[in-house]
Amino acid sequence: MRTAYLTGSETGVRARYNKLAEHVAFSSSYLYAPGSTRFGVVMPPTHGDRFMREAQGAREELHRLWHDTDAARVFGLGVTWAHVWPSAIYKVMVSQNRPAVALLSDPADLGVLEEDVDEWDEQEALCHWYTVNLSKFWRMIQAIPDEQRRAQLWDTAQDSATPKEATSAETLPSTVQRFIILAAASPTMEGQVQGMGGTALAIPRVHEDVVRLAELWVRDDRGYRDDRHRWQPEWRVVTNLLATEEILWEPLNPLISDEHPFHALTLDPAPGYLWGTSPLEKLIALQEWREKKLVDIDERDGRQIDPPLFFQGFGTMDGERAKAFLHRGGYITSSAPNADVKPVMPPPVPDPFAFIDQIDGMFSRAGGLPKGMTGQTEPGVRSGEQAMGQAMLGSGPTMTNAMRVEGVLEEVATALLRLHRRVNGETIRLGQGADATDVLLSQLPGDFVVRVSAHSASPLYAQQIAQKAVLAKQLKAITNERFIELLDLPQSEILVAEARQLSKAQAEQSERVIEIQEAKAQKGRR
Repeated sequence: MRTAYLTGSETGVRARYNKLAEHVAFSSSYLYAPGSTRFGVVMPPTHGDRFMREAQGAREELHRLWHDTDAARVFGLGVTWAHVWPSAIYKVMVSQNRPAVALLSDPADLGVLEEDVDEWDEQEALCHWYTVNLSKFWRMIQAIPDEQRRAQLWDTAQDSATPKEATSAETLPSTVQRFIILAAASPTMEGQVQGMGGTALAIPRVHEDVVRLAELWVRDDRGYRDDRHRWQPEWRVVTNLLATEEILWEPLNPLISDEHPFHALTLDPAPGYLWGTSPLEKLIALQEWREKKLVDIDERDGRQIDPPLFFQGFGTMDGERAKAFLHRGGYITSSAPNADVKPVMPPPVPDPFAFIDQIDGMFSRAGGLPKGMTGQTEPGVRSGEQAMGQAMLGSGPTMTNAMRVEGVLEEVATALLRLHRRVNGETIRLGQGADATDVLLSQLPGDFVVRVSAHSASPLYAQQIAQKAVLAKQLKAITNERFIELLDLPQSEILVAEARQLSKAQAEQSERVIEIQEAKAQKGRR
């Protein structure tokens, strides 16, 4: 699927038009918009409204963390490749003392104990294979207090390190990519070379020496006792040096309690199979069919422009004389009375691309994108609003996928904020001036969850969000600050701060007006 997505064919030969890449680009743009995503922090009902200020600070901190780091970009890259792979795997971890979101470059690097278990949280063991260069491995083993063991591991790593080269057969196209179709072998070899331009795209070439490791996440039956003396299950992390099968360390979960760091985005789930299937699987045949029809159109156009000729009454006609006749100004004379030259060409077609349009329609329906979402419009549609409205009517499959993306986004954002709460010790200042207060993320209970506000992760809901925000503002159900956030205006951070100052000034002015009116009333009574 990787080769098909990058080149438009399973063999690695570049297609005339890569319809697969077009579909993935349009579909991804409707499923996730990193710039407009807004989050909310939700507490369980048992806490009531006791942590409203802390939740507000956590939400603002998450927005900064999500949009100021690579988290938004990495998640968007995973949404794109979730169309290609059966599942895109995210890993939420700590990197350089900061929480980070990483996308596994190959889902095959992660193994699970039971592929027939649909839920990731129900897995008993997961194993992640990866490589690190020698410099990074040296920094990793500095956490081991035993100096002699550190030296032994370093010697082993240096002896077992091998160059990192891309040798995976799954990422490379077929070996035979070019072949020759012979039209004549004698006296001159004539033919056509097929498959020119086939190549493996986006395959890294790295020759740095690396050490191969395996990180096993397995449920520890012993668990631990919490502060209320209740038994809690937990994950144990076993890091293995593959060269010697030596365990480097095996602590209890160093990240988030009772959670492993892996989150899978599957756009085409299959019951009884954890990984699901690739959404491009059902589109490959249509891409090949479309490419064949384009070849047929080129062949027909070639026969129309330069048709084969049938010579009648010329006796023996060699190839050189026939070629001379085809050039501009070329002619052939014959003394035969019935001599004639007739072009042999297929009959013209009124609309040669009509069948291509039919295949594109099948492509859109199979991929779950109506024509209004792929830059094509139905006959009779005259305006952009009509096209968008028509697209929204048939966007059920796209909205379903948008909800799948939103669910995984909430999981990743929750894990990221919980991990940030654990490693971050800085205070968050809310408000300005005398009303400013400082809060710590550690003051927030750890059982919060992150929700995507108003489905803002998907552009499909942008217009609905704006309309609902205007209605809520008219009913005075939301503040000016919240109204600006929902509209997703440029430089919303500055506008929110200005709205707070304006609201404060208006409140002070209202108080002064009330005081003046009360003073006048007292003066009138005197």
